[in-house]
Amino acid sequence: FLKSSRPDEYEALGWLETVPGAPVILEATGPSYSPYGQVSGRSGLPTVLGWVGHELQWRGSSQPFAGREEDVATLYRSSDPQELGGLIKKYRVEYVYLGPLEKAKYGPQAGQGLAALGTAAFQKGQITIYKVKL
Repeated sequence: FLKSSRPDEYEALGWLETVPGAPVILEATGPSYSPYGQVSGRSGLPTVLGWVGHELQWRGSSQPFAGREEDVATLYRSSDPQELGGLIKKYRVEYVYLGPLEKAKYGPQAGQGLAALGTAAFQKGQITIYKVKL
């Protein structure tokens, strides 16, 4: 289904399968049972925060992930290298996924600050995956 409906995303996920280990990938967060969190869900790679409602359900409290949703928004919206570098290190982010959902949620400038801290490791259509320096 994904290959025919969203071929760029399909190829991006295929590329992520070639990445060694289990690096943290940053992607947009959103509500449960939505398209958000699908990169980590489909690739098996850890992310900073998936579906908030599910995290709350599984953890019984928002305390273990308090502030993460705001930090993800900051990572996509900020252009301050020090702020971004601190959050990248805090969450050990190695890859940043930038696609239509991220731009829809965080604005058309989403990820530009992060792009300056790394290099495009994958690019196809509307999707770019950046490798950032820890």
